[in-house]
Amino acid sequence: MNLTTLIASDLKVNPTAKSKFIVTFFRLAHASAQLPKIFFPISMIVRLSYRFIVDWVMGVDIPVGTKIGPRLTIYHGFGLVINPATIIGSDCQLRHGVTIGNKIVAGRETKSPILGDFVELGANCSIIGDISIGSNSVIGANTVVTKDLPDNSVAVGCNARIISSQAL
Repeated sequence: MNLTTLIASDLKVNPTAKSKFIVTFFRLAHASAQLPKIFFPISMIVRLSYRFIVDWVMGVDIPVGTKIGPRLTIYHGFGLVINPATIIGSDCQLRHGVTIGNKIVAGRETKSPILGDFVELGANCSIIGDISIGSNSVIGANTVVTKDLPDNSVAVGCNARIISSQAL
């Protein structure tokens, strides 16, 4: 899919000017990072502008190296944090406060999550670690996912457990 078609498909599914801006700027910055070295100065200007405006000003941290399929939809884009090694399939929906990243196990970083196609993420959910989220899955608001989810799953709640119950 060429860049123009990719951006056009993203624009159709995003409901607000803010989300359209974020996704379009991401696509342009991502594409500029793939340019030949002769275009390095232009690429750097685009990527630095993206980083400053989208990350620092708008509070949406989607690194330009992140692999994201077509028709990414962002609702209420604020507080999104995505690890650059994350892979997101096509037709996925993200809401505010979503965190997708790796974790530290025994002093080493794990791989980042891989999301299938048509995955919907609720507000403030966290997807952490070397896991896969199957296609056509829905993850509810405030849900913490640390284990693989098969296709067509609905996940809700927090999998936290008590590790100590001593009185303070």
